Order: sequence, then structure tokens, then C-alpha cells
Amino acid sequence: MRKIAILLLLLFSLESIAQTVYERQIKYWYLRDRLRHFIVPSNNPLDDRGSYLVIGSRNNNWPNNYWLTERASYGQQMEFYGYYIGVLATEYYLLKESGEIEEAAKTNSELLLALKAYKRRDLCEELLDPPLPNMLDGFFIRSDVPEDDLFNEDPPQNSFLVNSDLNNENSILISSDQLLDENEAIRVVNYTSNQLPDYFQYENMSQDEAVFLLEGLALTYKFGSLDAKLIALSYAHLVLNRLYGYVSPGLHFMDWNIHNAYGLPIPPGQGGAAVLLSFGYTKIARDFFGFPDFFPAAGSEVVWGALYNGIASDYNQHMIASIAAIGEGWGNLFHLTQHGIYNNTDQDGWDYYYLQLYKALWGRNWNLYNVDRIEDRLDEAPCEGPYCISLTNHPPNGWASPDKWRFPLQEQFADEEIGDIGVYTGLDYMILFNLYFINNVGDRSLYKNYVNEITDQNWPSEGQGSFTNPHIIDVFRSISSADYLKNYPEPADVLYHAGVNIKLLPGFKVESHAHFKAKITPMDYCATPPANRGLQYYPPIQCDNNLFPQTFISSDKIKHSSKNHYYSKSEIKNCKIYPNPSKGIFTVSNPNTIDQFEVYSSYGELIKKENIKDKTFTFDLSSCSSGIYTLILFSKDQTIVKKLVKK
Repeated sequence: MRKIAILLLLLFSLESIAQTVYERQIKYWYLRDRLRHFIVPSNNPLDDRGSYLVIGSRNNNWPNNYWLTERASYGQQMEFYGYYIGVLATEYYLLKESGEIEEAAKTNSELLLALKAYKRRDLCEELLDPPLPNMLDGFFIRSDVPEDDLFNEDPPQNSFLVNSDLNNENSILISSDQLLDENEAIRVVNYTSNQLPDYFQYENMSQDEAVFLLEGLALTYKFGSLDAKLIALSYAHLVLNRLYGYVSPGLHFMDWNIHNAYGLPIPPGQGGAAVLLSFGYTKIARDFFGFPDFFPAAGSEVVWGALYNGIASDYNQHMIASIAAIGEGWGNLFHLTQHGIYNNTDQDGWDYYYLQLYKALWGRNWNLYNVDRIEDRLDEAPCEGPYCISLTNHPPNGWASPDKWRFPLQEQFADEEIGDIGVYTGLDYMILFNLYFINNVGDRSLYKNYVNEITDQNWPSEGQGSFTNPHIIDVFRSISSADYLKNYPEPADVLYHAGVNIKLLPGFKVESHAHFKAKITPMDYCATPPANRGLQYYPPIQCDNNLFPQTFISSDKIKHSSKNHYYSKSEIKNCKIYPNPSKGIFTVSNPNTIDQFEVYSSYGELIKKENIKDKTFTFDLSSCSSGIYTLILFSKDQTIVKKLVKK
């Protein structure tokens, strides 16, 4: 007898059990999905400039200040941008390692678009009057919000856009005097209205911004796709040139001082003097990225050696730890780099992250302490993401700041001092989790995407999805299925569990005696802190709707386009590829015009990339070896991922 049970359950589990790798990963994918509220997407996937900026905090409030109320703050952009590309690169690597090739390809596409955002910031010469020649590659603007790209809706949605000389060097704001919903206008405050050169006084790149960027580029170079690695390598050389003092190829000051867009040295008070850390930067250039054309300033090795003991100011110690982690700053003999990183970070609790960063980048097997201490930090993170509304309204255990790995301890705990009021990205959790997984979880198959699932296969399959070995598909949002549940060689047994909806598509079928169940209930992704620290439980429905501790802005103007990241089954079925399998020649036919396509190997390497502008076209993989390939099709309105079989 056919058994189909649809269970619509809205029950929450209050079990207090220690978190597993799976539960930590569920929290990661919840925050990853939530990140769409902090990322402005590219309006055009083929746009060379990119638009992927990270909002550092949302619902940001400062009392008695009209312009700083309920804002989305873009301050210190490179800090979060470096994390963002690092998260994407490590996510790509882990998805590829786990065999989720299609998901890895989608993450890689997002990473390549995100990398273009740096290219846009590097075009700062165009803002000068008259424009300078393109001689300052690598010099970037600290923050920018290109409103023409981000807010291109017609009036009245955009009728209240304004520019203002807001004299605040730390933030470019997208602000409103009230909570925003999807139909309300957004007020833009942008430095680009300021008169030059004051604009560059506030927006010059500085060492800390450069280090944030180098950290993300290092992770991309280590774990990204071949295309992403090459881009990261070229960007890293440009940024290191700026620190070194290069003005153009063949001409440099070799003074280890950043020079602005006019060619003038940026003063030490604005983060321009890199000479004292030049030995560490040279280690990054030579030993990690492989650039031989860098030389430290005289005497800087002595200074760098002294920094091993953690004598720098609190503000600079995270920079020193990052530089050391990327360049193996004090070498591997007697594990000196691990100890030096610890000396510079343990007082603020940053050591957990920077030691994992170093281990991942260099593959060193020795651990300064047991992995359960890393797991404690992950388990303590609030399930709905970090936030701080006031000195009394914030999560415990040091997750009350925009960046746990760079903010001082008193701001992490909101202990008499608040770094930035608002709701934060959770990128600090995500980057630590991916590094933890790379360094400490041997079974890569455990890593998978838990946001959306599109499935079209027969069950049982490879020993799974049967009475003796039931299969569960767990996701945060939606499952779209055209599965075929058979009763041979034994009856299928499959459970779908989605947080929002389950779609049974044409082709979905359950044979007699096979078992199929579906339930819609919020996934339990809340943290269980270690013993003696108390259980902080937040109901999943609050986490899912972002209602805790106050309304979380959800505007169509500031979130990922679902078309850029997830695709529907109908879109896939309307796209035809034939013959497939093929000995080499494939033909693609799609109802909508395809602008560009990419083909990736099973290892995630880009094999072919072409601009098309046609609904029907052919391409040749005859020179490629037999195997499974991934085809990604880009058009104005959709992104489609298909599998190719090369005979």
C-alpha cells in the first residue's frame, strides 16, 4: 500500500545536548542564508566591476542623531569583505571536497563576482579631477557605496536619495529615519560628494584595510578555484606593491609607505607607514604568494622579532597575528609562529581564529591546544547571529560585537563599552567554522549545503533511502523534488524536512509499498554552551524571522537576488542539452537568451568560458577527458546549472 504522509509540524525541540559537527554546520548554513540581508548583489552577473559589498551592521542606532538611526552601516568595508571572500573560498573548497560539485560551482560564481568588487575600488584615479593615468593599481578606496548600482529603482522608491558632507571617517551609511520595509525609500549618505582631496584623507587605504584584504586573498589563493586563485594572486601583488611603495612598474620608492592617489605618502597617523612591519609583509610576499621582488626595510627583522612577545598595542595585535599567520612570520622551528600568534591574541580571545587560519594556510599539524576549545567557541555563538542593542541587551560569551576576532574583549562582551550597536553579519562564526572543518574534520562528505535542495533521482540509491537505511533531506528553506521512490530491490524510505516549503514537481512518483514523508518545521540550530556557562536558547521561529532582539530590516534593495543563487526545476527542465552523454559536441537550447556559459571539471577547475548571446548554441569538449562536468548558464534573468557527461 502506498504510504505518503505530509507532516506540517511547528514544534520546537528544547533538548540540551552537546553540539555535533552537523549541528555546528546547521548554524553555519543558517547564518550563510541570513547573509543575503547583508550583501548587495550584482545587478548584472557579467558586470566587470562587481557590487558585492558587506553591510557591517544592520538596525544600527545612535540616540539623538537623525542620520545615525536605524541605519545599515558600510564602515570598515575591507574588514568584512576579506572575511566574505575567505568564507566563499573555503566553502567552495569544502563543497568540492564533499562531492557537491554543483553547489561548489555556484559558490565559485559568487566568489568571482565578489572579487570584482575590489577591482571597482581600485579605480580611484577616475575620481580625481583631472583623472590620473592608471598608475596606482592596488591603491583602493576604504569604503564606497555606488548608489547608481545598488539603488537603481525608479521613483518614488528612490526619490529621497541625498548626498551629504557627513564628517565621519569610519562609515558610509545607508540610512533612514524609521524602520524600513520593502516599499520605503532609502536615504544615502556618501563621501563622494565631499571636495577632493579631503575625500582621500578619510578614504585612503591603510595598513589594517590592506591586511584584512590580504587575509581573504590568501584564503582564496589557497582554497579557491583556479580562476579565483589567479585573481587573488594578482590582487595580492598589487596590494603588496602599495605597501612597498611602488608607483608604477620599474619605479618605486622602496620606503614601505603607502602613497595616495596623488603619489604623496600617507602619514603614519592614517595608517600609511608600513616600515616597522615590512619584514612580516615580505614573508607574505615571498614565502606565501611567491613574489621574489620584495625586500624588508633595514632593521625591520629586529622589530618583527620583538613583536613575537606581544608587545604591540591592542589595536595592532590582530594585524600582527594575521600577517604572521599568512606569512608564517616566525617560522616553523619549535612552532614559533603558533606561539607568537598566541602571545599577540590570547588576551582578547582572538587566538582561536588566528591559529586556525595559520594551520589551514600552511597545513601545520601541531596544535597549541585541544580542538574542543575551538568547538566551545563555535557552540557559544548565538543561533540567530551576533548582535548588541545595549549594555544589557546582547548575547553572552563574547558575541556582542561586529567582529569577534578583531574587537577588544570588553567590546565583545559589551562590558561597559559597545563597539557598534546593531545586528551583525556572523561572518566571524562562518570563517572560524570553515577553518575548523578544514583542519579538524577528516570526513569531508559531512559538509553540504543546507539552504535549498533540488533533487531528481531514484531511491533507493547506493544503499541509501531504503527501509534498512532511510534517507533524510534537511534544509532551511525549500525542497523541490522530482524523485522516483521505487519498491525494488527493497522499498524506498525517504523523509523531506524543510523550514519553509516542499514542492513536488512533475515526475515525482512513489511506487506501492515505498515510504515517503515530508515535514515543514523550523530546523533546530541553537547553540548549547559548554558546562557551567548556562544554556542560552532562542526559539527558531524568532531566529528565522530575525525578530530578536528587534525587527531585522528585510528590504529587496539590500539582499541577494534569489535568481542569482537558486534556480527552479521548471527553469532547468525548459533548458535542453543534447546529446548528453556526448563524445564532445554538446548543443544547448533554452527559451531565454544565454549571455555566457562556463564549464567546470569535477575538481571545480574552469575548463571553458564563452560569451554567447543566443538561445541555441554548441560547444566542443572533444579535447577533454571522459567524465562528469558542470555547465553553468548565465542570462539576464536566471542562472542554470546542468551536468554534462563526456564519453
